[in-house]
Amino acid sequence: MPTIAMTAKAPSGRIAALDHLRGTIMALMALDHASFFIARMHSREFWGTALPDYASALPFLLRGVTHICAPGFFFLMGAGMAMLADARRAAGWSPGRITRFFMLRGLVLIAVQVLIENPAWRLAFVRGIPGTFVGRGGPIPGHGEGTTVYLGVLFALGAVMILWSLALRLPTLAVGIISAAAVLLTQWVTPGPEAFSVDYPWWVRMLQIPGRSGLFVVFYAVVPWLGIAGLGILLGRWRKPILANLPRWALATAGALLTAFIVVRGAGGFGNFHAPAVGWIGFLNVTKYPPSLAFILLTLGLNALLLGILSAARGRGYAWLGVFGRTPLFFYILHLYLYGLMGWLVPSGVSQGRMLLFWLVGLALLYPLCRFYDRYKKAQPPDALWRLF
Repeated sequence: MPTIAMTAKAPSGRIAALDHLRGTIMALMALDHASFFIARMHSREFWGTALPDYASALPFLLRGVTHICAPGFFFLMGAGMAMLADARRAAGWSPGRITRFFMLRGLVLIAVQVLIENPAWRLAFVRGIPGTFVGRGGPIPGHGEGTTVYLGVLFALGAVMILWSLALRLPTLAVGIISAAAVLLTQWVTPGPEAFSVDYPWWVRMLQIPGRSGLFVVFYAVVPWLGIAGLGILLGRWRKPILANLPRWALATAGALLTAFIVVRGAGGFGNFHAPAVGWIGFLNVTKYPPSLAFILLTLGLNALLLGILSAARGRGYAWLGVFGRTPLFFYILHLYLYGLMGWLVPSGVSQGRMLLFWLVGLALLYPLCRFYDRYKKAQPPDALWRLF
């Protein structure tokens, strides 16, 4: 049965299913950060050091379900870049103007990371009781415990956007080759535990091997995530045939990716910076910084599964997710400060079970604010400053 109706567009011409997926990602991301600020627990899965050890299923699932967020961000950003570039060309924008727009937008993301986002993380320690924060996973690779500049997902999103803005005019085949090369290069050049204490230069940390280096601590290096955004660009370019039957396409892709994950993870060699441990938690516990091939296959497979479910549902009951999905940067900054301040109410932290209530209350408070901003942004012209956000 044709399913073109299942890919109904929002009034602005946006693809509703993609907005709903992005909104789902935002809500799950907020769960991870509510755990950081309110339960005072957080995990990190770095190369070259021990993966987090989970004594029970709940803490693993609360962390594991949020792994889909970063790959979803980069993939949807790539798709959005391709679609926005097409729309702006149709509106008469020159290739140079499109490139400048994306470069400026990328620089804005990096500036927001350093100037607006980073102060929010410190809220967890302003009134938090010392010694109550629980960090799962080994130490961060590298040197420089006194690091002051955190480079996270907004930094990498901005840098990746700048790089792809310079390559958007490349043929689709070239985009695919670059994307595959970025993913595979990461698997080949990421060192093992023996290099944990190597003092890599700051630019190596930023580009390829996350960790500490002098002033900076890098969680999201650029090259490993470049390929995931490139895959999104391919989706944006091939969207017309895909949207003609989005649920079937998304579910078939999910099946292929998750099957490939089982094969790669089961082999335990190439594509795994950490071999699978015993049990289902050990099998699903994968390396995120940088993303191993197993991590990419698992998380993109789950993103495709969610996209298939959301598109088949025709958007019924998911309008609130669309609001979050159309205001991602606004939501992102606002939720960090909101949950950070909520954490002040419980300076010693709460159980992760009780944290879920704070998470839901936070989403309820964020919804009307995001809805207001969504309406405001829609009223602005295409070249308005607010479009950069």
